[in-house]
Amino acid sequence: MYPHKLLLCVFRMKGDVIAEDGSGVKYAELKTSPLYEEYKTQAAGLQHIDLSKLNEKEKTAFFISILDAENFSLGVLSGVSC
Repeated sequence: MYPHKLLLCVFRMKGDVIAEDGSGVKYAELKTSPLYEEYKTQAAGLQHIDLSKLNEKEKTAFFISILDAENFSLGVLSGVSC
């Protein structure tokens, strides 16, 4: 798993899922998107990151990113922004 692949996937999704007027995310459309499937695959790979190689700041950033990813997925699954 390469974290940069997950980031690239997020950047690609941004253009497809942000409402045209910038008011929010089109979660319902994203739920069935192939990009979201790719995102889930890439995000699942985060479990293979060796945390022992990270310093404290990197660990903090990692866990904040995990929380952010979980909130994002919750929004997709529920169709409601978190």
